Amino acid sequence: MVRSWNTSTGENVVEIAGGSLANVPSLTSESTSIDVGDVVSVFMAGDQMLILGKVTIPGDPGTVPSWSADISALDATVTTVTTETIPAVQAVADAAQADATQAQADAAQAASDAAAAQAAAEALQTDLDAAESAVAAAQGELDTLTGTTLPALQSDVDAAALAVVAAQAAADSAQADATSVQADISTLTGTTIPALTSELSDVASEVAGILPVGSTDISDDAITTAKIAANAVTAAELNAGAVTTAKLAAGAVTTNELGAGAVTAVKIAADTITASELAANAVVAGKIAAGTIVAADISTGAITTAKLDAGAVTTAKLAAGAVTATEIAAGAITAAKLSATAIDGKTITGATIKTAGSGTRWELSSSPGNALYAYSGLASEASPGALTVRTVGSLEAHTSLEAPSLTSTSGGYIDLVATNNLSPNPAQSQVFIGATSIALEDPDTGETLIVRAGVLYNVDWKAWVNVSSLLNSWVWYGGSAPTPQFRYYPDGDVGIRGVVKSGTASTIFSLPSGCRPPKGFSVQVPINGSSARLIIQANGDVQVPVTAASQNFTEFSCRFSTLA
Repeated sequence: MVRSWNTSTGENVVEIAGGSLANVPSLTSESTSIDVGDVVSVFMAGDQMLILGKVTIPGDPGTVPSWSADISALDATVTTVTTETIPAVQAVADAAQADATQAQADAAQAASDAAAAQAAAEALQTDLDAAESAVAAAQGELDTLTGTTLPALQSDVDAAALAVVAAQAAADSAQADATSVQADISTLTGTTIPALTSELSDVASEVAGILPVGSTDISDDAITTAKIAANAVTAAELNAGAVTTAKLAAGAVTTNELGAGAVTAVKIAADTITASELAANAVVAGKIAAGTIVAADISTGAITTAKLDAGAVTTAKLAAGAVTATEIAAGAITAAKLSATAIDGKTITGATIKTAGSGTRWELSSSPGNALYAYSGLASEASPGALTVRTVGSLEAHTSLEAPSLTSTSGGYIDLVATNNLSPNPAQSQVFIGATSIALEDPDTGETLIVRAGVLYNVDWKAWVNVSSLLNSWVWYGGSAPTPQFRYYPDGDVGIRGVVKSGTASTIFSLPSGCRPPKGFSVQVPINGSSARLIIQANGDVQVPVTAASQNFTEFSCRFSTLA
């Protein structure tokens, strides 16, 4: 649809597909007759749109052109456009593209050259700024030289000239003094020194007649303590070994004459000080440095019990592990040496406690078996009786009481006896065993009697028992799956296990009397990839909800109590 059209210049605005295009080229000879609102046809050549002419509406005489002429003209125009215009336009476009590419390259090169020129200009500016700074600094130094330094130098030269004059005067004065000194030296060398030399020679002759002064020139007791100034004689004035014990009067050197720390171990010869040189109680613990005396310094047997004060050796003075069994004589530790509460609340390990050394006795030992052993003292005893505790798995604990084993045919017995001295008939005394379940087993036959909740059962509590009858079409699953079973435990528990399928009602089987939970029991069990609640009724019925899943696969394995 034509929105505007200039018949003189061909400038136009055409609405196409909801958008507007300006100045679309026209290939029709009707350019002068196209008006606003006319519908024109558009031809697309590559990415270029071209107007072919007005669209004629059939039945409208005013718009029906001469079709044959128009078609011929249009055909000629299309031929021209196809063979001449489009190739020409393409050539122009290719040339323009090449020019654009070259222009782009030229622009890039120009940008690079410009950047290089900019960098060079900036470097030149930097050098110029540095040169200007150097010139300014040089000018400042020149100003300082002419305004300050040169006048100051001139003043220094003038002062130096005056100093030279003064120095000359001083030199003249020194020359005069030297002349005077020379006269004095002549006097000393010619008169004074020869006279002094003669006097010194006379003194030397006199001293030579007196020296050297030895001990034979000094009378006994001529030099006393009163004639020696305090601290006049120090260790530096004494030759090594000059003062010996023979030269010291008895009691001459006391602790008052010795400075603190003056006598050290290195100043005392080995074995110089023996017990005879030490007064009683002279060496006490306070005079011995910690760690000075070690075991290597004490002779074997030097320290006896008689030399130790009561309570002198305490636990705090003994290193950990210092006293072992080898340091304690046999029988050294007796009951009399242990306080009444010495072992109260203590744990004794690695020991054997006996009620007697031999014969009939009890022995408590951690090895072997960690048990309390009962010895009969009989010559026919093969092994002692024992009271032991053992576990079976993680759920069972057993306390066993065994009689001594004898080689004789009489064997061993365990008697549980209750004595009632107040009863007129002691035979009526009873033995009570407090337990929820009691099992009595015949070791020869394996037969077991279990007393549970006041009921006596004759069962094999060690073995699983197959369920005698499955109910309501329930059957064993088969294969390696466990068969439906139950078993007794001595503690009053009952266990069940198995895998079943195909039931038509909830009750799978029923447990016998004595194997039933008094208040019922339930547990979640797997059924064919899901789970359901397994219920054991107080009457012994084992039940599971009947579903397609449970009929296909139901597994149970649990343990429950039969005690109230």
